[in-house]
Amino acid sequence: MRLWDVSSLASPHLSGSPLTARLSGAISVAFAPDDRTFASGSSDHQVLLWTTG
Repeated sequence: MRLWDVSSLASPHLSGSPLTARLSGAISVAFAPDDRTFASGSSDHQVLLWTTG
C-alpha cells in the first residue's frame, strides 16, 4: 500500500516508503483525527492499525 500526501492538491506526492503487511489487498482505509494514525481493512477480514512518521 502506498500513502499519498495530498495536503497540497496541486502537487500530491508519495509520502515515505510503501507500507507492507500480510494483507490480501486493502479495500478500506480510515484516518484518525490526529492525521498520523489510520486503519486498513482487507478482504481477508484483517484490520491493521498504522502510525505515520
